[in-house]
Amino acid sequence: MSAIDRMIEDNYRMRDALERIERWFGEFPEVTCVDGKVTPYGIAYGSNGERDFMRTIARKALSPAKG
Repeated sequence: MSAIDRMIEDNYRMRDALERIERWFGEFPEVTCVDGKVTPYGIAYGSNGERDFMRTIARKALSPAKG
């Protein structure tokens, strides 16, 4: 794969991550609690959990570009 192809691939991956982060709402998975009820991610993990989830999306998008 050429350097240009890698740059294009990186661009698409990072754009996808930025679009997910920008949308924010609707991007979190549902969580099944111990009692079997499905609850929104924010209720299960709080705003810090939501922030960490979005950081993970950004980190995954950036990781192949590093190094």
